[in-house]
Amino acid sequence: MKILALMVFCISTQLSAQTTWYVSPTGSNANSGTNVADAFSSVNKAISVSSCGDSIYVLGGIYHEKINAYRICPEDNSIIIQGDISSRPLIIGDSTATNKYAIGASGQGFTFRHLELTSPYPNVCDPSNMVVAGSGDNMSFIDLVIRNSGYDGMKTTSDCSTSAWANNWKVLDCKIINNGLGCPASIQNGDGIDFTNCHNCQIIGTSILNNKGHQLQIKLEARNVTVENCRIEGNLLFQIGLPGNTPQCDTTALNADSVFFRHNIIIGKGDTSEFMFKLADVSNLVIENNTIIKDSISSANVGFICFGGCGNSASWTKTPKSPVVIRNNIFANMSSTLFYAGPDTTYFDPFGITSTNVTDNHNLFYDVNGEFTIPVDGGSSSLVANPLFCDYPNSFELSNASPCINAGDPASALDPDGSQNDIGAKYYQTICTVGLNSSAKIKNSLEIYPNPSTEILNISFPDNKTQMQTIQISNAMGMLLKEFKTTLSTQISIANLPGGLYFIHLKNYPQFSQKIIKQ
Repeated sequence: MKILALMVFCISTQLSAQTTWYVSPTGSNANSGTNVADAFSSVNKAISVSSCGDSIYVLGGIYHEKINAYRICPEDNSIIIQGDISSRPLIIGDSTATNKYAIGASGQGFTFRHLELTSPYPNVCDPSNMVVAGSGDNMSFIDLVIRNSGYDGMKTTSDCSTSAWANNWKVLDCKIINNGLGCPASIQNGDGIDFTNCHNCQIIGTSILNNKGHQLQIKLEARNVTVENCRIEGNLLFQIGLPGNTPQCDTTALNADSVFFRHNIIIGKGDTSEFMFKLADVSNLVIENNTIIKDSISSANVGFICFGGCGNSASWTKTPKSPVVIRNNIFANMSSTLFYAGPDTTYFDPFGITSTNVTDNHNLFYDVNGEFTIPVDGGSSSLVANPLFCDYPNSFELSNASPCINAGDPASALDPDGSQNDIGAKYYQTICTVGLNSSAKIKNSLEIYPNPSTEILNISFPDNKTQMQTIQISNAMGMLLKEFKTTLSTQISIANLPGGLYFIHLKNYPQFSQKIIKQ
């Protein structure tokens, strides 16, 4: 009887009606919130009446409030806060509150998408002027613009006394740009994303650009963090591990463990006194299949990767613990200024990390000044050559003469076309897709429309692509949802998919991958 009662409870819970609540700048919190004409005026009001699994639809306009994401919901039944995609709403944060964040994420089970977020005081360098901050669990941020804060754009927090830290944060297809505007360059604060003690966290398909401090920090007992298919660009780039600072609850623990950088375009811009990757007290670190470029400097005595030391600071003395793998990357200095590493000019670590704890191979090094004559990682399988990009600096795809093609570690995963791994972030795709953009046209002949869509997607193939095509639909995490075959023009029904971000792939047309949005 107890088992039967539990089953009935679970079924009735799953079948319970889910509600969509509406928020509008012209609404009122005295309204019912159940339709556009009777919308609430604040997101927090909608959260206060919502249940797990409900959706909150935020109409276009400007909102001055800190969204308090403090409710507790399971990951598979989260509260969804979604902006109007045709007129993305702007959440500025509460100028009267002690914490002026646009989102305080200390609950569990929230999904935010199609929003633009900033802080009310972009010219004040103070931690209260972050945009998104908290120690909550199961937080998903999809297609957000986080910009122009006075301090960090996004930061996970922790509390040693209560053993509270952020778990399972997903940052998908977002733009994290121009944060830390209030902080002077001398103190290097105002990061794009600061994953402090973040466990099981992901940054995928996201642009992190031109933030005043570091573009990304992963530190203070961070665990299992993946950064994949991102474009990361700025003056200060990465700090991975930062021993000696607080709040590191267990000072004997690794500062950053199991951190994975894969298939990212990484561009160091401007003069800097720091290495592009600044690493200390890390283990299970993987940096593979990235394209890492230094493209504009006036003077620098630094290099690509530093393990420990990094200026001899006391908090950077710990070197990495094995295994650390660095392979299949393009390291290229495209600036006319020479790009040095440190006292021994190895371009990696001035303390000379050995292969006993770091495996580095199948990397390509290039310097437009001809400075590199041997692989600077010391790897016998690495090479010095021009990567021969298809259309640099507009594209980092490989031309058909690139030495990166099939030159990756044979032990690595195969490229999507089934061939041996290519060096760099983008595998060779037969045709340089110069001009490929969000309108989804390849050579002005292949189109997907309308986008965004509610029910039906139309696909029109080029006249010369009349053979059978295999169409795949995957979600933002890369999970394959549908696969079917067709020729010439066709229609795809997406009516049964929930609202969100998806990708269309054509198996026989490997250079094509198009982002679509289901409303």
